[in-house]
Amino acid sequence: MESKKIPSYISVFFVLATILLLGYVMVIGKSVLIPLLLGGYIAMLLVPICNRLESWKFPPALSAFTALAVSIIALLGVFYFFFVQIKSFSKDFDDIEGRLTKLLSSINDWSNSTFGIELGVTLDMPKEQLLNLLKNNSESLADAVLNTAGSLTIIILLPVFIFLFLIYRDHLEHFVIKVFYHEDQSHVKNVLLSTRKVIQSYIIGMFKVMGILAVLYTIAFFILGLKHAVFFAMFAAILNIIPYVGPFIGAIFPILFALLTKDSLLYPLGVLIAYNVIQTVEGNVLTPKIVGSNVSLNPLFALLALLIGGAIWGVIGMIVFIPTAAIVKLLLDLHPTTKPYAYLMGEDVDEDDQIKRPSKLVRRNKRAAKEENSDT
Repeated sequence: MESKKIPSYISVFFVLATILLLGYVMVIGKSVLIPLLLGGYIAMLLVPICNRLESWKFPPALSAFTALAVSIIALLGVFYFFFVQIKSFSKDFDDIEGRLTKLLSSINDWSNSTFGIELGVTLDMPKEQLLNLLKNNSESLADAVLNTAGSLTIIILLPVFIFLFLIYRDHLEHFVIKVFYHEDQSHVKNVLLSTRKVIQSYIIGMFKVMGILAVLYTIAFFILGLKHAVFFAMFAAILNIIPYVGPFIGAIFPILFALLTKDSLLYPLGVLIAYNVIQTVEGNVLTPKIVGSNVSLNPLFALLALLIGGAIWGVIGMIVFIPTAAIVKLLLDLHPTTKPYAYLMGEDVDEDDQIKRPSKLVRRNKRAAKEENSDT
């Protein structure tokens, strides 16, 4: 008996309906899905720590708790650093106000002498109004952050999900193997191991790039004599995870700060040049070598992931959806039937060159799979 072939328009309809349903579920369930997704990513980063602790005869629960505690302490350290740095900005406010007044005055003089137009841009606004404006904007920013996160429930659920993912990681692996019981068990294990290694390598590679960028930015800003160089460098490196928008925002703040605190326009110009040079090195050397060119998204899908993530989950969505889209591309590239979709999401590459010179990431994953199979 011949099986009936489903018409193409029906298949397209089901695909679109699935996408719409998935989007609807992600909107209404973001308070659970956001910590679930973030917890999965962080748990993957902490798996090597748990494996090392368990090799030292630590119980699984204790190793998971220790890894989680280390990550929380590190995160609190980063927050404390930013808090101290932002608090120290208050010492520069008086000086910045005077320089900003001088800068606006020079702009008015230049406009008047060049075009005969008086812009009337001044800082005559009373300080009370400025404080009220800053207060209102701060409250709006706080509301935006809380709305993006959904509620404080996310903060509570995130460590819980991380802990549970670490404890039940083997259980989840066995579940997937049982689902594909009709397939070769060794092949399923190899695919799972390869997928996990690829995702771990991608996320760890992103953090390595951020760390190198922070060092390069710090050196450049210190050479230019910019105050709070470490703060601006770390801020720009963290924002680099958001393509297009992140680097732009990361460059604005040090440029404006150099413009308001330095006597010459050469300093903000130097910050701009240094930023562009480092970004060029990041895009052409660091990311392809460390993360791997095989996980890069083309600008179309990167922009779509950015916009969709921002529309569904706000700022957190803009950050999370980019690596998620890259990981989806990696997963699609694992099976021959879905490779065309991975090609659609990625950059144009020379297939013959890829066959001759496979990426370090793929070779490293293959070696890891062989080593784990030999151990078992």
